[in-house]
Amino acid sequence: MDMLWRLTWALPFTVLLGGGIILLLKQILRQGKFAGRALQRMVKRESLIVSDDTRLHLVEVDGRPYVLVESTRSAALQYAPPGPQPAGLRGGLPAPWLRGMRSGVSQ
Repeated sequence: MDMLWRLTWALPFTVLLGGGIILLLKQILRQGKFAGRALQRMVKRESLIVSDDTRLHLVEVDGRPYVLVESTRSAALQYAPPGPQPAGLRGGLPAPWLRGMRSGVSQ
């Protein structure tokens, strides 16, 4: 009889304690960086077909944007700083991958 009395209060106590722990863990994980979706390190943002054999892809890796230039001859990856940068306002030479594409184009 003593064993039955212990189980009568121990079982509901254990179930309530487990439920409380589950709710607490849900709150902690919801506030963390795993909120809402799985952790993704690489996300493809946009693609652009430049010509029959050249494509541009905007890829974000660990929160940093990169431009991937893919052609039939080669591929190049360039860091793309956030924010607009009009070509007329930038001084100096273009990016190395762009110089290679210009020299490969016959005029």
